[in-house]
Amino acid sequence: MKIIKQEAHLLDTTGMSEYQVIEKVGRTCYKSEDKITDESATKFVTSLVKSYHHAMIEFGFIYLKLTEIDFAEWFFANCPDFIHHMNEYVVGSFRAFYDWYAGLLKPIEDGGWTFSHDDPIEEMLDLLDCISRQYPEIFSELANKVFDTYGDDEYLSEDFDPSTITYPFKMMERECFFADIPDQYKTNGMVKMITPHIVMFRTNRGVSHEMVRHRPCSFAQESTRYCDYNKSKFGGELTVIEPLFEEGTSKYATWHLLTGASELAYHSLIEAGAKPQEARGVLTNDLKTDIWVGAFENQWQHMLNLRYHGTTGAPHPQIKELMELAYQQLVAASEGRLK
Repeated sequence: MKIIKQEAHLLDTTGMSEYQVIEKVGRTCYKSEDKITDESATKFVTSLVKSYHHAMIEFGFIYLKLTEIDFAEWFFANCPDFIHHMNEYVVGSFRAFYDWYAGLLKPIEDGGWTFSHDDPIEEMLDLLDCISRQYPEIFSELANKVFDTYGDDEYLSEDFDPSTITYPFKMMERECFFADIPDQYKTNGMVKMITPHIVMFRTNRGVSHEMVRHRPCSFAQESTRYCDYNKSKFGGELTVIEPLFEEGTSKYATWHLLTGASELAYHSLIEAGAKPQEARGVLTNDLKTDIWVGAFENQWQHMLNLRYHGTTGAPHPQIKELMELAYQQLVAASEGRLK
C-alpha cells in the first residue's frame, strides 16, 4: 500500500488543440494516458462521440466573436446558460453548443425548441456549418440532421476556412481570441466571465464526492469500474491519500490496519476472478483518485468560497488543503490573463 499527499495541477493548454485537451482529460477515466501520441487525439474524440460519452467534450471550447448587433442580441437572449459571453465575445464548450443545436431535433415537450419566423435562421445554420467543418468528428452528423430539417441548398462552399468568416460571427483559436479582447475588458476584470480553467486534483474518493456536487462544473474521474489495481501499471497495490491522523498515534494505527485490510480484500477478490467493478465495494474511501474539474472563473470562485474560504461554514480539512493548492495557481493564471 502506497500513501501519498494530495495534489492540484492547473492545466496549461498553451499549444494544445481542443481535441488534445479532451484526450488528456478523458484518458484519466481509464488511466490510459500512456496511449497518448501526437496523432491520437482525433481518434479518441471520434470514439467518445460515437459512444455518446459527451461529458468529456465539455472540456473542449468554441471561441466566437459576434460582429453583428442584431444577431448578437438574439444569440445572448436565447443561448443556454452554459455558453458564456462578455459583450461580443462568446465561449462555450463543445457540449453546450452540441446540446443547443440538438434541441432543434427534439419535440418541444421533450425540451426541444424551434426557430420562429423572425429568428436569424440563416446565421445560426451558417454557424453550425462552420463549427461542423472545424470539428467534424463531433458535429458533422448532428449538422447533417439539422440541415435536413431546417436547411436549404445554399450551404457554404466545400473549401472554405471557418476562421475566415467574419460576419456576423468569427470563429477564433483560443490564444488569438484572448489576445483580441480589448485591454479595458481585462483591466476591469470582465474577461473572467469567459475564462475557463481546468484543474487536475489528486485526492481521495471522499473529497472527490464533495467536488462533484458543484454541478455547473465538468468532471472526469478515475474509474474504479475499469481500473484494476492489481495490475502492474498501478504497482500491484492500492495508492491512498494520507489521513488526517498523525503517524504514530493509535488513530493512525487503526486507520492503517483497516486500510491494509481493504487492500487485502480487494486483491483477494480480483485473484478469485472478480471484475474491478465487482471488487470495488471493499475499497477504502481514502483510495487515491485523479479527477479533472473544468469551470469558468465565476464557478471556481463559488467553489473556493465554500471549500477554501469557508463562507458558509468550515470546509473539510482535506478539501480546504486541496483548494488552497488550486487557489494559488488559479490566481496566477487569472493575473496572467489580465496582462
